[in-house]
Amino acid sequence: MNQIDKGDDMQQAMKMMFIGWNENGEKCLQTLLDKSYRFEQLVVPTGYDTEPMKRLASQHDLPVYEYANDLTALKDLVEKIQPDVILVASFPKLLTADILALPKYGVINVHTGELPKYRGFHPLNWAIIRDEARIGVTVHYMDVGMDTGDVLAQGTVDMNHDDDIVSIKEKTTTLGAELLGGVVDDLVTRNAKLIGRQQRDSQALFAPKRGPADGRIKWTNTSRDIFNMVRALVDPYPNAFALDSQGQEVRLKKAVVYGDVGKVLAQVDGAYLISTGDGVILVKTDRQLAVGERLQ
Repeated sequence: MNQIDKGDDMQQAMKMMFIGWNENGEKCLQTLLDKSYRFEQLVVPTGYDTEPMKRLASQHDLPVYEYANDLTALKDLVEKIQPDVILVASFPKLLTADILALPKYGVINVHTGELPKYRGFHPLNWAIIRDEARIGVTVHYMDVGMDTGDVLAQGTVDMNHDDDIVSIKEKTTTLGAELLGGVVDDLVTRNAKLIGRQQRDSQALFAPKRGPADGRIKWTNTSRDIFNMVRALVDPYPNAFALDSQGQEVRLKKAVVYGDVGKVLAQVDGAYLISTGDGVILVKTDRQLAVGERLQ
């Protein structure tokens, strides 16, 4: 899907409203503004850092409405504006059926998960924790379910060994903005509601909301599991943690899983810490070893 070339008249003719925040919302809105799309209203949630979104809106004379958990007021706003389409990127609230029914071309959402995989609140964290090799992004119609509407566009990014939640979020939000831009181009060109692909509920995988206690490391897990938990929760997330001997939390900032098996990593109390296929093992030897050497 390519950017439309039918001029400003067609873009102005379609009334659009944007709802969202954070990096996903910022990149999606910026991409559409860069394509010269205009919006009647930006809606941002209260209780979140929405200053970057507000600054972007100010630069483009875009009015901002701060949503304060009042769906009735939001419905009144939508009825007043009468948008042809509402675009959503990272809105922490399910829209009700009466709001979803108002725009004649529907409500379109950008979700950082390859739907129907990773429906829910924290798809990226869960995908990293579950050691996915690729992580998807989906542009889809919203319905009354949790990320259950028809799919309009999808793509994936590789998750490399050195990726963490910060780098994956950068990759996926960039891809999501590109996908949304293409969908909006198509929508405006067709000037009609798009036909999506229905999701298969039998293939659904959920990404439930995570709380602080969910970040506690279980040392009985494999090294790879622990590595994934740590990198899924690096700053600015609250970090994975463990408890010390006094019961105080210890935040884990970074973890490394050694792929160079048989490498002597350290000397500990007369023994040697050596990397294995699944982690490390502490062994005593009949002679002295050098830290850094690799045993065959």
